[in-house]
Amino acid sequence: MAARAGDKRGLKHLDEYEPKPAKHQRSLHDQMTEKRLVVVLEGATLETVKVGKTFELLNCDQHKSMIMKSGRDPGKIRPDITHQFPTICPPIVQLLHKLCVRAADGSQRLLRLIKNPVSDHLPPGCPRFSTSFKAGDAVCPRTIVPKDGPAAIVIGAFAHGAVNVDYTEKTLSISNYPLSAALTCAKMCSAFEEVWGVL
Repeated sequence: MAARAGDKRGLKHLDEYEPKPAKHQRSLHDQMTEKRLVVVLEGATLETVKVGKTFELLNCDQHKSMIMKSGRDPGKIRPDITHQFPTICPPIVQLLHKLCVRAADGSQRLLRLIKNPVSDHLPPGCPRFSTSFKAGDAVCPRTIVPKDGPAAIVIGAFAHGAVNVDYTEKTLSISNYPLSAALTCAKMCSAFEEVWGVL
């Protein structure tokens, strides 16, 4: 999972966290052309706030009065939506402050921040779709899975509204009923697993 760095943060040192080639790694070209699904969680609200002497992930439940004092809508501060996607709870506060998260023994980088625009990090030439309940007639997610090569799916990581990005080719609906972001992600991943024979 990779998080996008906001322009406001002034993160000038992200280049230090770019991956360095290792002897056992495959070439970047091989990695970018293999079968893989890239899921972009667009619009995820991930911010930290200092409470006492520690930093916490800003959320609408614990920090409602603080959010309202700043003139923002607490309903839009929903980091829980992002946490519903992975099966683990990644240390987001550490990621936002240290720019990367490493394994306990320091041998492997597990998460890292990347520079905007996100489109620079997607496999070149791969199909790029966004999802929306209002996109028209629903399609079976298996029908959009390419036989070979990568694909990218953009899913909104917010409670209400539509994804509005300029780096996707098409917006599609995968159900005749509104789905949560987490369920949309699960259905898309399952479709790719079925078509690609991932067991």
